[in-house]
Amino acid sequence: DIGVTGVQTCALPIWLRYRPNEIAVKRLVAHIWPRVVSKMPGAELWIGGADPPRWLKHLPPSSGIRVVSPVPDMPRFLREARVVAAPVALGSGTQLKVYEALEAGAAVVASPEVVARASTAELAIPARVASSDEAFAEEILSLLRDPDQAAREGAAGREAVVRYADRERFTEELAGLLRRVVA
Repeated sequence: DIGVTGVQTCALPIWLRYRPNEIAVKRLVAHIWPRVVSKMPGAELWIGGADPPRWLKHLPPSSGIRVVSPVPDMPRFLREARVVAAPVALGSGTQLKVYEALEAGAAVVASPEVVARASTAELAIPARVASSDEAFAEEILSLLRDPDQAAREGAAGREAVVRYADRERFTEELAGLLRRVVA
């Protein structure tokens, strides 16, 4: 069970053995999260994904960091977080994690690189952008302290992603295209 109640949570959902993601996790754990818990003791960071490195699995319980691997239900994992952090600067595929977080209705704080890669002419990603570790911590804290604002931002993100990239609609469009090609 990955659910908790009444705890301010921040999540990072990624494949943990991918080097750009591991760099982001190290940044979050070493530089951003300590700033968050210094101002909000008891807050929890859930890091969810496949293949966590040994150093991550052995963090002390007092860190407020919980590693979930494997994640049996990623949409649920994301829905249960008040905010999703994506301090990733490198790599491909990160924008998909942002789309997943927004689709689940989570508020998102992301690096400018992630937001730029995920945004298109049709969709400006509705995420808070943070460049520095301090800015990341402040944006995360703001959302953790204001659950109503986090919920509003999550709902707006979900609406934008579903409107722009609804899986069912695109599946139907692709099926129609394939039927025309076969015919």
